[in-house]
Amino acid sequence: MQAWHRTPEGEYTPLQLRKVERDDVGLLAGALTSGRGNIEAECLYGTFSHGGQTMLLHYYAKSLNSDASDGLRRSRKLDLDVSPRLEKGELQVNVFWKGKPAADSQVMVTPPDGEMVELMTDADGMTRLKSPPPGRYQIRARWIEKEPGWFEEERYAEARHYSAVTFDTSSSVPDDSQATSGAGTTGSPRLTDLPKGITSFGAAVIGDWMYVYGGHFGRAHHYSNTSQSDQLSRLNLRKPGDWEIVAQGPRLQGLAMVAHGGKLYRAGGFTAHNNEGDEHDLRSIADVVRFHPETGEWESLADLPEPRSSHDAVVLQDKLYVVGGWRLGGEKPLWHETAWMANLSQDEIAWTQLPNPPFRRRALSLGHLDGKLYVIGGMQPKGGPTTRVDIFDPDSGKWSQGPSMIDTRADADRGKGMEGFGASAYTLGDRLIVSTYNGNVQVLEPGDTEWTIAAQLQDDRFFHRMLPDESRLLLVGGASMRSGKRLHFETVELSGLK
Repeated sequence: MQAWHRTPEGEYTPLQLRKVERDDVGLLAGALTSGRGNIEAECLYGTFSHGGQTMLLHYYAKSLNSDASDGLRRSRKLDLDVSPRLEKGELQVNVFWKGKPAADSQVMVTPPDGEMVELMTDADGMTRLKSPPPGRYQIRARWIEKEPGWFEEERYAEARHYSAVTFDTSSSVPDDSQATSGAGTTGSPRLTDLPKGITSFGAAVIGDWMYVYGGHFGRAHHYSNTSQSDQLSRLNLRKPGDWEIVAQGPRLQGLAMVAHGGKLYRAGGFTAHNNEGDEHDLRSIADVVRFHPETGEWESLADLPEPRSSHDAVVLQDKLYVVGGWRLGGEKPLWHETAWMANLSQDEIAWTQLPNPPFRRRALSLGHLDGKLYVIGGMQPKGGPTTRVDIFDPDSGKWSQGPSMIDTRADADRGKGMEGFGASAYTLGDRLIVSTYNGNVQVLEPGDTEWTIAAQLQDDRFFHRMLPDESRLLLVGGASMRSGKRLHFETVELSGLK
């Protein structure tokens, strides 16, 4: 068996263990340099025969101590990992297999009263226990690989992995349904979680209200006519209660939505026309509509010149800019080489083509700084994700290249350029702020030749939205490759940015 002590700072130290026998009990014991942090262990047990079937058994274990922040609840050592957290009085259990959500995993929960409960994870590798009493919990998850193999010259039919975690709800799993990053506090009320975890949606703030439209709530990379939202919902940021559905429209994801002049503007996106489990039939749309909160009605505007999804939009000086993305619906996706602008101060908008950008990218984010448009990161047709930043000057009509984002990697398997993939940007005053794939908040100010990492989120997320709320930023929705979809908000206090 291998065992490690993980410090509150996240460093792993191998544990030197020795056999100890006390009466009829045998155990392994090791000395810790500090009582703080977690213990993690792994043991490849070997083959085992039962009911005429031979299987390979692999065990993992973890004990969470009182310093188990969100980052420490996830293991960097264990292939099968169990991560518990409290979410508004519910015990939420996430199960991961090699860093990805483990759907349909058996989960056995033993609460303090000793009455074991059997649960199953959903498509996002998550399950919940209602009204958990305080005290010490034990959770065991099972993951089965139905692939035969060989171990020490013995053939097995399948590999069974079991992971156990122990923790105390009074200390090691804090209720962090709304985490806060950065210094300072606004005294604002706690915000109600999203009703469903969603990615690739549109969101904007008008006055005291946050609006969210569309998005994908199914399994990653599985799209259907039942896994996309067709709802426009809103939440009162001053008096948070339940989310309110105020309108409906087409089922969409990969859309862009902005607020301007007390109205919402929604542009593009794609709809899945196939049933669940059928071959994908994904089609981008060119629709542009305006929502009037005072009447609850949509108003159709001039369509985009091309169907487009996986793009972004931003308003700069009363003008709506749409850049990036591709067109789905043909034999192959068509990566757009065009960018467009519409003047929102006019009664009837019309689209004006910008000089062609010197790039083709999707899953990017848009912002502005010092009167110029910034196109941040994204995915390229060749070369994968990128942290490149391009700038468009409306006065000169010219494109130039800006400073690339800082390319950080939490670990080697996340890949180069991922900081710019599915990021979210917002401009406040003279600062362009971007929330990135690896959970960094990067900032650029006028005249800067490089970005600054101004804060670190507690929860990494991508294909999310970052929106303003008085003296803070709100991180909404999205997902993590390691933790699945995010229901809760995280806030970044502007006073805490470096």
